Amino acid sequence: MPGSSQQINPVFAISQFDEVYLPSVNRQTFEKLDSKTLYRTKLKDLLHKQQHLFVIIGLDSGLLANYLLDTELPAGSKYLFVELDPVLGLLDIDIPQRLAHRLQVMSLSEFTERISTDNNEIYIAKNAVSLHKSMGAELAYQQDYLLLAAEVEKLLQHEAFDHQIGFTQKIFVKRQLQNLADDRHPAALLRNQFTGHRCIVLAGGPSLDSHIDWVKSHQQDMVIFAVSRLSKQLIEKGITPHIVVSVDPQQMSMEVSKDLLKLTNQTIFINSNHVTPSLIGQWRGKSAYLGARYPWGDEDDAQDNIETMGPTVTNAAIHLAVEMGFSEILLSGVDFCYSPTGFSHTQGSIEAKIGPSLSSMGEWVETYSGHQAETPIQLLHAMQSLAEQTQNLQNCTIYNLSKDAAKIEGIAYRSHLSFSFEAADIDVFAKLHSLIPHTTPDDIRRDLNVCVSNIKATHKKLLAIAKLAKEAIKCNQSLRTKLANPQGSQSQVGNLKQRIESIEQEINDKYSRQARFLKFFGYGEFARFLNPAATDEWQQDKMLDMTEAYYKAFEENCHVLADMVHDCELILDARKSELQVPTQLNTLESFWLNNLEPGRVYVWLDRHAAISGDLTEEDKACIVRLQRAFESEMSQGSQGISAIAKKANSLSGVQQKLIMLYRHQNSAALNHMVKLLEPLSKGEPEAHRLYRLAQTYVYQLENKSQEALDSLLSIPEKDRTETELREIVVLSLSLQKLDQASEVLSQLLSYSDEYAPQYAQVLKLQRQWQAAVNVYVDYLEKYPGDVPTWIKLGQFMVELNEPDAAITSFRNALQADPDNAIASHYLKQLMALD
Repeated sequence: MPGSSQQINPVFAISQFDEVYLPSVNRQTFEKLDSKTLYRTKLKDLLHKQQHLFVIIGLDSGLLANYLLDTELPAGSKYLFVELDPVLGLLDIDIPQRLAHRLQVMSLSEFTERISTDNNEIYIAKNAVSLHKSMGAELAYQQDYLLLAAEVEKLLQHEAFDHQIGFTQKIFVKRQLQNLADDRHPAALLRNQFTGHRCIVLAGGPSLDSHIDWVKSHQQDMVIFAVSRLSKQLIEKGITPHIVVSVDPQQMSMEVSKDLLKLTNQTIFINSNHVTPSLIGQWRGKSAYLGARYPWGDEDDAQDNIETMGPTVTNAAIHLAVEMGFSEILLSGVDFCYSPTGFSHTQGSIEAKIGPSLSSMGEWVETYSGHQAETPIQLLHAMQSLAEQTQNLQNCTIYNLSKDAAKIEGIAYRSHLSFSFEAADIDVFAKLHSLIPHTTPDDIRRDLNVCVSNIKATHKKLLAIAKLAKEAIKCNQSLRTKLANPQGSQSQVGNLKQRIESIEQEINDKYSRQARFLKFFGYGEFARFLNPAATDEWQQDKMLDMTEAYYKAFEENCHVLADMVHDCELILDARKSELQVPTQLNTLESFWLNNLEPGRVYVWLDRHAAISGDLTEEDKACIVRLQRAFESEMSQGSQGISAIAKKANSLSGVQQKLIMLYRHQNSAALNHMVKLLEPLSKGEPEAHRLYRLAQTYVYQLENKSQEALDSLLSIPEKDRTETELREIVVLSLSLQKLDQASEVLSQLLSYSDEYAPQYAQVLKLQRQWQAAVNVYVDYLEKYPGDVPTWIKLGQFMVELNEPDAAITSFRNALQADPDNAIASHYLKQLMALD
């Protein structure tokens, strides 16, 4: 672990339940209740999941490992203990050979090397990994457990991010099918249509605030791309983007992007094929989609469309601009990191209104100004993706307008004031609208009929595959029965195996396209077919289990996908109903509301403007209800985003973050935290404590011990925690302020006896001989196995010319550790004097 750390006192204690533990790690945790009782209550999840990887921080002095070793472990599950190096040096965990591959103890460095090996990657691929903390790590009396947990969690996040795409496909496919009826024009219609022109991509980062007025003054001079969540700010500024982009499939995206629906029909909406349907379904202007129209890529969808480049909407918008042929792409609000004031989003956003990010633990990256800035792991991956996007660009230069943006290879910084503009030679809106065709009701009807035909054909094939899979499962069950009977007919066994093989052949030959897609769609379920156990454990029953899991994955995913396809048919039918004259608005009203698209009524009104005067009273009432529902939806706040932002803004994880930054000697980051905490410190005691602690760490890294101590002492005594008290002792001793160190050490004794030997040492330095002896004796009565402290007491007695007491001390040391050379040496010298 980088930087300084607390010492682990190598003294074991025995609880009233005869359990041996390290008080330095677990304090009095196991004195009131035995470890097994505590684990059954606090960590019961450890024994409830099969085929699962449990990553556990800390061993609880070995008690937690022993608890699991004495228990029947769930089938296929595995336990990785990650422990602090000093604690590992004190423990001897004896794991039987039969469990050596299922329960492993390792250091952080070993975990880093082994997390993606030894079949651990299969658990990760199956999304069957969870992080747990031992009692000692949860209570974190040793601060290094905070750092260890943070490092392990970060490693798991990176590994999960690399594998997560397989487990998010269902929501993407579901959205793709929900959007099929409205995804009519491919974005490829725009490809290479703006060669030689300049555009700007506006994203939601805080640097946009510095350029927004400049963008407004030049909105006629360049093509403006904007991510959908900026719609409200742009409307308020009087900026009409030429293109607005949205890609997120989550419904929460509607919460932050709904003002897109207030933009004028001039703007072109470019959406991913998996965008949240509430946006594209209620959009009244022209649009074009990114990616394939059908999830499984049918033959009639073979055209080469512009793909959605992830992982963020900003990546997608920049890729779109490149594909459209722009020779110069400017970036504003494309920060990919927090601002110097700790904000993640531009002014006016929900996140900015709540406040700066304080407790989130991210990575630190270099900005164009040369400073370090923090970024969430998701944006780190977005940076890496963007760097890959720009690697082989030809005839296109990308500039970031912000010095405080994360530096990305292939993208240079350039001030917005350095650009010159010539009179525009094209009407951008006119050109965009000419590239995306106007569709008549007849065009839409014909397109919908083609979609219905394709969807029905796919539905039929899915049901056929499900039927074959069900038969394979039945054959496999019969095979299991036959194999369990030694007198069973071998010919029947052979016939069953042959039928299963022929079913697999039929699926792969007759329904190859659908079969390949189902494995992609149902990655999570097909991953169950993978077995993380060692191959020598694959008995006959395991092979039969894997075969059953394989065909169950086919059957299950066929039905799930068939349901999605059926829902797609309903949307297609509803869209066809919208074109009918007269329209059954009362039926559509219910469908639109259930589909979270009341604003669809405005799309209908646009198409049926000619008959608006002939509407019945019932139709008019229906329209009013839908309009009210839409306005209500548009006026609601974003609860989901607010909750996420408030969590990042809370103080709950700040101390862990400060400790980690200090241990990694990240002075720039600590100074940043000081600036963020200072304005909050005026009114809240906890914020003030954390502000002073951050300030102390900065001073310590600058070797300003007195300033560091003064900062801590400015925290009111009632607000000081063990962390501050411990730092006060360290600083007081370094400044030779023994009285202060002694006073604070006496306070620390209320937290743990482990401070007693140090307290005795300070009393000794103060020449308070009897008080020092009393502290030593009281401590050693509780912890007679602490050999180093017996030796210190013996040496103290020698200095005080108390040979008998010294002999007793060294004998006690040897009783606890018969091979201790130091105690033996002193004892021989003292006995020789007699």
